[in-house]
Amino acid sequence: GMGVNPTLSRAVYLEPEMTKSWEIGADLRFFQNRTRLDIAYYNTTVDNQIVIVRVSPSAGTILQTRNEGTLENKGMEITLNQDIITGRDWNWTAILNFSYNRGKVVSLPEDVSEITGGQYGDIFASAYAGGSTTGLSGIDYLRNDNGDILIDESGYPRTSPKKDTYIGNREPDCLIGLGTTVSWKDLQKEEMPVLL
Repeated sequence: GMGVNPTLSRAVYLEPEMTKSWEIGADLRFFQNRTRLDIAYYNTTVDNQIVIVRVSPSAGTILQTRNEGTLENKGMEITLNQDIITGRDWNWTAILNFSYNRGKVVSLPEDVSEITGGQYGDIFASAYAGGSTTGLSGIDYLRNDNGDILIDESGYPRTSPKKDTYIGNREPDCLIGLGTTVSWKDLQKEEMPVLL
């Protein structure tokens, strides 16, 4: 049998999604290659991104697959490898890694104010024009003019009836990792905890 999903439709015509990307980097070696520094900066732009968006129910459906504006991702990665012991049988290397990424919604079509992604309870992944691609919106607490949360007579926080309040950005300021690799002959042990 054939079935139709009444909640989902596709745009009559989809333009191809186009990605432009560039990266510049350096691989630097010091002290007979015992110290190695890798630096990379990247920039990626996606035009006509194909996404599923929420549309007015008067259109006959709830979700529609269509082209939605321009997104930009840019960031930097730096990795420092330092040999501590280099021998015939034993090798010990320390690794320090730093990275950050910034995602931005450069533009959206005139009739779209945000791209909404997955839902986590009362919170939605939301991307607003001119804002981060990793924003969050949803139901927030009621607050006074000072930003303090209002509570009811039972002492519980009061929630806002608005379901699309911008709550914040979940993209980390940066990621830092410190790790080590120890090897003896053909045996190797690697530890890479993330600090931030």
